[in-house]
Amino acid sequence: MGVFQQFRKSFVKLASTVLPNKIAGLAYDSLTLPKVRKIRPHEKTMLNKALKETIKFRHFDIQTYKWGNIANEKILLIHGWEGQAGNFTDIIEELLNHNYYVIAFDGPSH
Repeated sequence: MGVFQQFRKSFVKLASTVLPNKIAGLAYDSLTLPKVRKIRPHEKTMLNKALKETIKFRHFDIQTYKWGNIANEKILLIHGWEGQAGNFTDIIEELLNHNYYVIAFDGPSH
């Protein structure tokens, strides 16, 4: 572990002891409020090529994206925290070149 990581770990431990409610609040905010990142031009182009549909689930809207021929073998792409479907642009292009039907979605907050 590097010096910075050791310092950071020690600082968080000390701060958690001295200000537990404040640190818990910061951790909660960090885990429940994803950072919104700009969609890059090539990602926007790929998303604009998709068949888009919004699915309602409870009180959430889930945006879906679909590319290719529905008769082909299907691939579902699932991104991680703070990601979005456009991040898969290079993978989507390659999958389409290999005749897959590609599905991706952006869940709540993405």
